[in-house]
Amino acid sequence: MKQNISRKKTLSLSYRQAVSFFCAIFSLVSACQSLPQKTRQ
Repeated sequence: MKQNISRKKTLSLSYRQAVSFFCAIFSLVSACQSLPQKTRQ
């Protein structure tokens, strides 16, 4: 029972890390895409 709870905690933690990691990559990609457009104008 205790192992199951700790496993759920680690799962939610890794899920949060994955979401924040994905958000960081998404913002980075969008920034890189908007950069060349600004330089062109």
